[in-house]
Amino acid sequence: AAMRERRRKLDELSLSLTRLGQADLVARKDRLAALDRLRETLGYRATLRRGYAVVRGDGDVVTSAAAARAARALEIEFADGRMVPGGGGGGAGGGAAGAVPGGAAPGASGRARTRRKEAPPEQGDLF
Repeated sequence: AAMRERRRKLDELSLSLTRLGQADLVARKDRLAALDRLRETLGYRATLRRGYAVVRGDGDVVTSAAAARAARALEIEFADGRMVPGGGGGGAGGGAAGAVPGGAAPGASGRARTRRKEAPPEQGDLF
């Protein structure tokens, strides 16, 4: 009888431990998913979707006009692709823009199309 009671207690403890382990795993998965969402909202690609661009000169991020002037080649990354300013023709940047492989191609006139200003997307919950 004592042996059966010990076996029953062991089974109960084993079941309890299994449930706690599963609950802990679910909580950790939820936390990881929340951290991934936070990472996405804080990443530079989310900033690009809000209308900003990243300028690179010779492969490195450019943070000043002086660095842009000193760079041999510039590249601009938008939310929908990358482009290289320059080429022939008029304009402040020296002319038409060329598409970068994998980026969005410019329009037929050689200029990138501007989008209508849309309402900003809802900011994700940080908590």
